[in-house]
Amino acid sequence: MTSRAKAIATSSPAVNRRKFMMLALAMLAANLTAFAARPAHAAEVAVAHMNVRQAKQLIAALPDLQIIDVRTGGEYRKGHLEGAVNINYYSPLFRRDIAKFDRDRPYLVHCKTGARSSRAVRIMGELGFTMIYHMEGGTDAWRAAGLPFVTDRPAENDGAPLRRSLE
Repeated sequence: MTSRAKAIATSSPAVNRRKFMMLALAMLAANLTAFAARPAHAAEVAVAHMNVRQAKQLIAALPDLQIIDVRTGGEYRKGHLEGAVNINYYSPLFRRDIAKFDRDRPYLVHCKTGARSSRAVRIMGELGFTMIYHMEGGTDAWRAAGLPFVTDRPAENDGAPLRRSLE
């Protein structure tokens, strides 16, 4: 038997209870501190991660789904998913701009490869968004799968409004 095991085995029950209570209280305090530091809604947020085929099915199944493209405006103008709204993750105003959206609406978030969008969905969770879908692989995977991609048309062509791009 090791010296630690002997010490535990020979400790009085009162000492063991006291050690257990101190450990339990320390763990409780740590958990309460961590919980208090998070927004109240953070525990309710779940992000559904999906591949591009699943994302395409989601777009077809949820007519009120808002697609958010967090690439730069230049990347967005070169091509994007139909109906996507561009909010540049690198913009110093990203948090402010994303906070303007309805937190209870479903959102599909993507970027070029999935790196920026994974950080963006974390921020959205912190802000209280409740239905977030993350498209893994981003537009690179979307294009590789041969899925439809659109580019913006100038407004003077047919009077159609340009898609919104927030930078």
